[in-house]
Amino acid sequence: LFVVMLGPVPCAAQNDSTADRDRSAVLQWARSSLSPLSTVKPGAPWSDLDPLLQMIGDAPLVATSEAVHMGAEPLEFRNRLFQYLVEKKGFTAIALESGIVEGRYLHDYVLGRTNDLNAALANGLTWNFDRLPQNAALLRWVREYNADPRHTRKLTVYGFDVPANNPQAKRGANTELMEALKYLQRVDAAAATAIQARGSALIGKLRLNIGGAVYASGYDRLSITERDKLTAVISDLVVLLERKEAAYTAASSQEDYQWGYRAALAARQKDNCQRQLPPPDWEPARSGHDANDEPIRPFVAATNDARDRAQADNLD
Repeated sequence: LFVVMLGPVPCAAQNDSTADRDRSAVLQWARSSLSPLSTVKPGAPWSDLDPLLQMIGDAPLVATSEAVHMGAEPLEFRNRLFQYLVEKKGFTAIALESGIVEGRYLHDYVLGRTNDLNAALANGLTWNFDRLPQNAALLRWVREYNADPRHTRKLTVYGFDVPANNPQAKRGANTELMEALKYLQRVDAAAATAIQARGSALIGKLRLNIGGAVYASGYDRLSITERDKLTAVISDLVVLLERKEAAYTAASSQEDYQWGYRAALAARQKDNCQRQLPPPDWEPARSGHDANDEPIRPFVAATNDARDRAQADNLD
């Protein structure tokens, strides 16, 4: 369905005629493999999507991509594809490239537990994706599907990304840690108070800055000793939730426990990403550098590697 137009890689052993033959072969393959779409707009009829049935087979997971963020057509097609997979293949969930902890707002809204669509979008989607009307349309459709009593198996919506670091994040850049502590306060107030006391000066620093001025006291300004202390606080929080799973589940519910535990794991994921950054005594960090500047790129690449692994773990 998705065609990648590949050009030949220049090399000394390849002349122009060879490159032309390679390019022609790629184009011939693309034309013979093409499955035209009648529209990217959501809704039936589905006949132009039927080739997907053979491609997907019995796979329980289907992944799609977008060539650019903030574009209308890829998201419209995503909505149409999800509707098709629900209707034709019995799919029951969709996961978006958005914070996994924030995603509970999306999850609860489509299940009818909350009623404010704008609040669900603003609090449940990261990276400013709440501004995109296609995401609002997705939530409305899933909620309407679930409200139909004929649909006994309900659909769910999740995020699978590390919680947001961007300064525009509606719920703050340390949402995951605060959510985990809020749950712990509910089921074990004494333990929550002790952990907050240990990390009171550091909990608000679990946010990425890369030398800029927006977060003058962000993670990249923490010393190695401070980073180690924050890592220890988060690690102890995760272990506590694991050790007392039975007691905490009994004091709340299985679902609430899983969301609280996942928030703590997300805090550890974000900490793992940010520990890849250089210490604050590194000169470019003190003077301030953009993420695209040459000196910082290797460190940003390392954080992205950690983020990719975290996303895969969240999907699993």
